[in-house]
Amino acid sequence: MKYMKTNYRDIIELLELMPEIREIISLNQLPHFTTINKFFLRIRTSMLYNTLIQTVYLFTERADVIAIDSTGYSSNYASRYYVQRMHGEQERRSYIKASLSVDTNTQCILSVKPRPGPRNDNIDFGFFVKESSRLVRIAWIVADKGYDSERNHRLVWELGGRCMIPVRRREGGKTYGSFRKKIYEKV
Repeated sequence: MKYMKTNYRDIIELLELMPEIREIISLNQLPHFTTINKFFLRIRTSMLYNTLIQTVYLFTERADVIAIDSTGYSSNYASRYYVQRMHGEQERRSYIKASLSVDTNTQCILSVKPRPGPRNDNIDFGFFVKESSRLVRIAWIVADKGYDSERNHRLVWELGGRCMIPVRRREGGKTYGSFRKKIYEKV
């Protein structure tokens, strides 16, 4: 639904046109579109997370490369142009930040954590590495520069993996931390 940028009603209409998909998911009768909406409003997050974990066991046992990243979703529909016209200045908008870790071989989501944004990416790195290592054996963790810190590099190393996180350069080119120096020297 999110991928196609559609709503609940349109998803039900699409399922009417796709008998093969209905057969694959064992759906004999199509629900009313409000049923799906009410389900997602009432289900507990822990239940969704447990379902996610069960799907991981179906797809993978060993992951070579785990990717970690995050993205933001707007919490309102007002455009930046509209806000600027109304208030005369550019406001910093709040949004929902969704971070996740993914097995790059199977493209299976290993863990997800939403939080109100804007926030620093480093906050959730430890959570993702520990959750991912609990579900699969990790060889490599790949992330962008936002996740670069000595603590993150050390955590991955202690869990038996290696990480590919670009090292941020400081003023004067100094790099602090033994794990970060090793990575910087190899580049």
